[in-house]
Amino acid sequence: TISSGGYGYAKIPLLSLQQNSLPHPQEFSFLVSFSGSLGTHRVRRKCNVRLSKLFKKKYLFYEGENWIDVVNNTHYVVCPRGFGRTAFKLYETLDMQRVPIYVYDDIPWLPYEKAIDWASFSIPISSGEIHKLKKILHDIDEPKYLEMIHRGKELHHNYFTFAGVV
Repeated sequence: TISSGGYGYAKIPLLSLQQNSLPHPQEFSFLVSFSGSLGTHRVRRKCNVRLSKLFKKKYLFYEGENWIDVVNNTHYVVCPRGFGRTAFKLYETLDMQRVPIYVYDDIPWLPYEKAIDWASFSIPISSGEIHKLKKILHDIDEPKYLEMIHRGKELHHNYFTFAGVV
């Protein structure tokens, strides 16, 4: 079974409407943000609580229509799983050329794992390891961050668009 939602054996991206890439601002307002609903899975609520304690004023949770503005002003975008084992936000974040933090709870649902190194352009992390995120992000300097953005751009068209999936 081919599945974008997290069940089956062939993983494909969970794509929605494609988002435009965003310019790289000189200065970001937030280190980490999460824009979306807290109600689609318990992992999202747990993430929000843990991240607000871990990053304090460098973290923003937002639920509303202006989520693209939030993503535009954030280095790292938290993409916790939703109803299925993945999230639309993961691929929207790649569309917009930001670094996604994909949070999973049981198994990571990342397509093309044998073809691409997800850690080269994103941060996949188990919900039980959120406490390690502050150190992980601290260890990513500006050149490494820009390299992650560049790698995401390189892979985007061939793997994370409707044309690339088909």
